[in-house]
Amino acid sequence: MPTTPGIITWNRLEPRPRTEDFDRTLRAEVRDALWMMTRQWQFGEYQAEDTGSAIFSRVQIKKNKLNMLQLGGNSPDNIQTNLPLEADVEKEPIEFDFLMRLEMSRYWEKLISKKIKNEITIDPDDPDNDVTVEELIEIVIGEFRKTDGPDDLDLNFYLPADDATASAAFYSNPDLWHATAAHTNGRAFDGYEFYLWLNEGVNDPTAFITADLSVNATIEIAVLAIITASKTSFISWFNKNYAQPSSDSAWNSSQLEYQFTVAAPRTTDDEPETTDVLVSEEYYQGSLDWFAFEYEKDSDNYDIELEDFDPSFISEENFTLVPSAVKFAGMPNPRWWEMEDRKVDLGDVNPSTSDTAKIIYAEFGLIYSNDWMIFPHTVEAGSLCEISNIVVTDCFGQETKVLSANGESELEGEVYDDDWKRWSFFGLSTKGDDPTIPDTRLFIPPVAGQVLESDPIESINFIRDEMANMVWGIEKIVPNGLSGGVDGYETALKHVDFLKTLAVGEVPDLVDNDAVIKYKLANSVPENWIPFVPKKLDEPSRISHKIQLQRAALPRYIDGLDVERIRPRTALLRTNFDSLTESWNAYFIHENEVPRAGAIVKRTWQRTRTENGTVVTWVGRRKTTGRGEGSSNLSFDNIEDK
Repeated sequence: MPTTPGIITWNRLEPRPRTEDFDRTLRAEVRDALWMMTRQWQFGEYQAEDTGSAIFSRVQIKKNKLNMLQLGGNSPDNIQTNLPLEADVEKEPIEFDFLMRLEMSRYWEKLISKKIKNEITIDPDDPDNDVTVEELIEIVIGEFRKTDGPDDLDLNFYLPADDATASAAFYSNPDLWHATAAHTNGRAFDGYEFYLWLNEGVNDPTAFITADLSVNATIEIAVLAIITASKTSFISWFNKNYAQPSSDSAWNSSQLEYQFTVAAPRTTDDEPETTDVLVSEEYYQGSLDWFAFEYEKDSDNYDIELEDFDPSFISEENFTLVPSAVKFAGMPNPRWWEMEDRKVDLGDVNPSTSDTAKIIYAEFGLIYSNDWMIFPHTVEAGSLCEISNIVVTDCFGQETKVLSANGESELEGEVYDDDWKRWSFFGLSTKGDDPTIPDTRLFIPPVAGQVLESDPIESINFIRDEMANMVWGIEKIVPNGLSGGVDGYETALKHVDFLKTLAVGEVPDLVDNDAVIKYKLANSVPENWIPFVPKKLDEPSRISHKIQLQRAALPRYIDGLDVERIRPRTALLRTNFDSLTESWNAYFIHENEVPRAGAIVKRTWQRTRTENGTVVTWVGRRKTTGRGEGSSNLSFDNIEDK
């Protein structure tokens, strides 16, 4: 019978290492030319590619600058080009406390003192001059500290009555109390009230000077001229450091975030005069950038006054550039014989399976890095830039039009913003759910490069209390009256302790009995805990379960004093408080703004410099994620051991 052929023997060729050291074997020694050529072949360097290097480019850019700004529900107004957009959006009316008022008066005194020293010379031999320059300055400054100023204006500081409950917040703050007491009785004057009097326009600060200056008429006229000229300098200094907004802030207190709209004029082939409107409805991070904006195409969703067409804000620019290769630290070299000397080891990147961004970055850096060219060009802040055309010339003389990877394709033509295959980076999203052609322009908002931020002058921790079925706004930091913040819990304790010293009533004697328990209506919580209770919205539908959080007030019970409601100390929670009528109107917060993790809202001073070096100062607000739920231990109808 035939047999099945097969291989029953074989030979195997295998290496026989003579040493355990493979260092020299893996080297690419210069004298080993054949080995180097083999490695180049493995890297694909001998594979012909019909491409050339970019050596020249022509670029056409259309730019339209922002010209209108609308804060919240206020009327649109021209955008202030001398302010960063954060300052224009966040700034709010400043509450001038004692320290700020004192600073303003000190600046005024320093201003006129310096001018008198530099411009006035007193001849001691003149019989009409009985004072020195230093004594003259003291006389002039004393005139502004007197109690009988023009128009019955008294700018002195006074201590409030120490036997009134309304003064408890003042006397329970020892720092503010002692600082005010040290500047009463003509030691200083209220600089802010002085500014308000000056800012009325017709008032002349020389009206304060009614005393005999003990100098001749020529010097007296010169002193009055210095005081008159100092008015303009003083008001300019105030406006630079404490610029008050012309309208309300863009802060939406119900949603705990800033909401505003900007607009820029634009021309298109279809519409020679149109307007681009960008909406920011959820800005609360404190760092404003392009991703805080959405492009609004529907004119029914914004104020028609934003459409202020001004052709001076539109420009077109044509220029040429020499492309250069993209380089970055850690970039691998495409040639085998190039020696790499980089500071970053991209091969040591260890991303997790869910870290998509890091994986994409590593792939770009290790594979496609040498395929990218850069065209450096500086654009003006506050502009929408649209690249109309890019034509690149390579070393073979071929010209190639570069299409946008974000908005068009040679094969498919125009693409839509909801196409999952669309590549987009630094692109504005279009507001709404309808598919639309993506906006491929680059938006450079006119924001500050770096902002210095103070310690919080106010801080509120919103927490959910499921046991009490409410939300608490805990005043962690409250204003101290000296342009800073102080612990809210300690401040509340000192306030209650001072109120107890004002109690004049007698505590009723308890009737002796043999009961072993007692009934307590409710326990108490710290006074810096402000309650927010759920309230159903007034809607026509009876089955609606939508609710909001309404600010409430707990009663304060102190034996010997009338029962009062505990009110918040911070401007963050004093929303809708009318200081003129001392009335508290309803204040609501959307329930979804206080998640289970809670929310922390802070109020801080902000300071930055503009491009020309001008200092800008304002008060802004920040919101961050909270620290989880909490419990106030609030309970009612308690039975306790007697």
